[in-house]
Amino acid sequence: MKAFYKTISYATYPAFWATLGVSYLSLNSGFLWQNMLLSLLLHSIIPLVFVWLMVKRGKFESLEIPQTKHRSWVVVFSLICALVFSSIVLQENTIGITTETPQSVVIENLEFEFLIMWNQLILLSLIVQWLFNRFSFKISIHVLSVIGFFTFFIAMSNIVVWDKFWEIYGIWNQPYMIIIGVIISALVAISRKQLKSHKNDELIVGAAIGISIVFINFYLYEKLGSIFYF
Repeated sequence: MKAFYKTISYATYPAFWATLGVSYLSLNSGFLWQNMLLSLLLHSIIPLVFVWLMVKRGKFESLEIPQTKHRSWVVVFSLICALVFSSIVLQENTIGITTETPQSVVIENLEFEFLIMWNQLILLSLIVQWLFNRFSFKISIHVLSVIGFFTFFIAMSNIVVWDKFWEIYGIWNQPYMIIIGVIISALVAISRKQLKSHKNDELIVGAAIGISIVFINFYLYEKLGSIFYF
């Protein structure tokens, strides 16, 4: 059974959800593979290599990074990588147009705006993680990430239902998506608990942040635009 929990834990590595969101919001662009590979590189591979090097040099105890001080270092490094990714995405300026119909142009522009909003959520989540680490409180990043992912897309599809993007890609506003999100999030939380990676309060706080930060991000974007871009 432990192998099952490890598989769930590894398969739902926090940065996986960042790349999945980036890929989904780049489907109609001319930059799908570019964005996907850049996200994989800057959100996952380079930070993982950083952690591996720190473990090899004896700076970190293990890949699990049990100490919050060391987690702060990783979060700062990951934040720099995420800012580089966001800057590259912004430089794209416009979505590559794949068809000539007015509707396709609308979809591509909306998709690009949602991608910027998604990138802002990633950056905000890293800042929140850093703050909690500074107060020496270890939250579950696995739970935060998976719940943040499902909350973002389910909320967007129900809040922005009048936009053509969500009309066409309306899978997220179906009731079963909430059930799927709850099941996957519960599996992640149970796995982290069974592997003794987190206590109950760390899982609960991670879940609460995963939900609340999505709506904080919506509010900031509505009031200020993208605070990381303009």
